Amino acid sequence: MATEKTLEVLRDVAAAIGDANAQLPTAKELVTLLREANEDTTEVQGLVTEIEARIRQWTRIIERAGLTVGTAPPPDTE
Repeated sequence: MATEKTLEVLRDVAAAIGDANAQLPTAKELVTLLREANEDTTEVQGLVTEIEARIRQWTRIIERAGLTVGTAPPPDTE
């Protein structure tokens, strides 16, 4: 069982994951635009893939602690 201090940190992580999840569609769209401009997307795509994996891993840890990942509002679409 996690201590209250640990749960507090996990709540902060859950909020950060919610923010990251909200920003992923924008990141993927930018990778697509880079590809269309014939730019090398190897490094950027690798970062996006790594972030997605970390989100999945931390989500499992947070849910195991009985918490949920918050959802942030989607980024502004202008």
